[in-house]
Amino acid sequence: MSSAYLRSPALRPRGTSLRQHVYDDLRRQIRLGEIAGGAKLVDAAIAKSLGISRMPVREALLQLASEGHVRSTSRGFELCRPTARDIAEIFEARKLVEPQVAANAARVLGDDALARMADLVGQARLAVAAADIPALGAANAAFRAIWIAASPNRRLADMLQHFTDQVEIVRHATLVEPRTQKIVLDGMAGLLEAFRQRDTLLAAQRMFLFAHEAEVAYSELPHVRAEREAEGLAPADQT
Repeated sequence: MSSAYLRSPALRPRGTSLRQHVYDDLRRQIRLGEIAGGAKLVDAAIAKSLGISRMPVREALLQLASEGHVRSTSRGFELCRPTARDIAEIFEARKLVEPQVAANAARVLGDDALARMADLVGQARLAVAAADIPALGAANAAFRAIWIAASPNRRLADMLQHFTDQVEIVRHATLVEPRTQKIVLDGMAGLLEAFRQRDTLLAAQRMFLFAHEAEVAYSELPHVRAEREAEGLAPADQT
């Protein structure tokens, strides 16, 4: 992986440490799929390209390793490529946790948050009409961040945040598909309506369906289907 894509330390927000800046940039690239699975991340090379010492880069990579995004190798670090079983387990965890977090959020989301979410649903519709996949992904991610942040149970919300990057990686692999775009739009709109009604059961049901349909769409990609079969996994629509 070339560190040329990392933003110059001179552009980091005020008050942000070098370690945090490098961590945020690397995590952003992982989330957006800009770093391929198996890519080598060498702290010395990244530090040299940015004109900084190795220590903040190494600290950022160690944090990413502790979170499961990269793994240490004899020559530095390597981006983990999730297997079909890894993704299946992530979806299973999402379907267990996300409905409860959504139900909790339905109790407490205020009018300002609901207005922002309605605006994001509108942005997502415009993005689909314009075939602007990055804008659709950004609107969906921002929508998701609002209701997760609203959840009063921080332990559940923190658990869910652990899967955020993996969710984004999967989403970017499928958003080019019209079927997935419809799933995202319908899912966002359905959740928003449940939140507006303060209906915790409906929010939980719609969140489960949203996650399940996303899993089925992802699992039907040809290379994913082949990987699931090779790992002995049942079709997602049977789970």
